[in-house]
Amino acid sequence: MLRGRIYMLSKKFGQFKLHGNTKSALLTAAICASGVFLINSGINVQAATNTNQNQAVTQASDTDLPEGISQDDVVNQGTCGTVNWYFTNDGTLYLMGGKLGSLESIDMDISLVTRIDTSKAKSPVIAPEKSSRLFGATAITSKTYFRNLTTADLSKMDTSNTTNMAYMFDFCSKLTSLDLSNFDTSNVTRMDNMFANCTGLKSVNLSSFLRLVKWIYRK
Repeated sequence: MLRGRIYMLSKKFGQFKLHGNTKSALLTAAICASGVFLINSGINVQAATNTNQNQAVTQASDTDLPEGISQDDVVNQGTCGTVNWYFTNDGTLYLMGGKLGSLESIDMDISLVTRIDTSKAKSPVIAPEKSSRLFGATAITSKTYFRNLTTADLSKMDTSNTTNMAYMFDFCSKLTSLDLSNFDTSNVTRMDNMFANCTGLKSVNLSSFLRLVKWIYRK
């Protein structure tokens, strides 16, 4: 019997099209609404804080430029953790392979970012263990606010070591759809308010999140 209960703590926005297994839809619908918590014996629902430490910024290598992108297209570039990043003149932030640090270390106004793309990385982009507010707004500085983000291709993101996804996309209000079907949530213990204040979000693919449902059923 499912011990965890899903509480809808704020009004629903939009109509979500949840792809994948039908059983997972009941659980993931709770994750996808603004102000929704997952409550069960294994998930902590305390207010999330960003505990990631700022990483030193170094210049990205020109040899790691995304395929099809020339140096003339690049407006800004650097390194976050061991991940080379490139911001191009069309508003895209490319994240290349490596271990991602705190996005707070990116030395630019990230409110200019309209698209995040990991698809051109030659190796996985490894998400931090504590990815709370990874793309979400923080109280530290407005530059960590992806308020104009409309598209995110996270197909090369490796979340197998991630334990905390709370508030991960908080206030990414211009996102309309997300495909997180590649996300490995096997070690995640927190997902509360993962999509809080994503008021434009209409469609989310969380088909890989079925493993979380199976974990809850085992309890």
